[in-house]
Amino acid sequence: MKGFEAGSLKPVPQDHRVASYAPLLKKSDGHLNWNRSSEELANFVRGLTPWPGAFTFHGKKRLKILKVEVLPSQVVAAPGTIVKGFGNELRVATRNGALAILEIQGASGKRLAAEEFLRGNQIPIGSVFS
Repeated sequence: MKGFEAGSLKPVPQDHRVASYAPLLKKSDGHLNWNRSSEELANFVRGLTPWPGAFTFHGKKRLKILKVEVLPSQVVAAPGTIVKGFGNELRVATRNGALAILEIQGASGKRLAAEEFLRGNQIPIGSVFS
């Protein structure tokens, strides 16, 4: 950015012989892999919102994850495991810590803050997202 602002960048034309198109994203591309780091997962969710959307499964229920926050904590649980947090939040173990799910949407529901979602949906500590 500094080079752009200073006007010192020299544009280079693209070589069309080696250029390629990125494939279109599919809905299945949004499936969360909890074995990734907290930072990778947060970027994944942000990058796939709104389409195709990041999602996980709780049992057979598909849950769309819309907003998360990296938690600076050490968690001793398998990735994808729901871990103890405050009563109004949903924390999930990752490869290197935990993510707080801030906004979530059930299969036939609307986008809700995690606290609101948990009022009508039980996700007990120790259950595992897949």
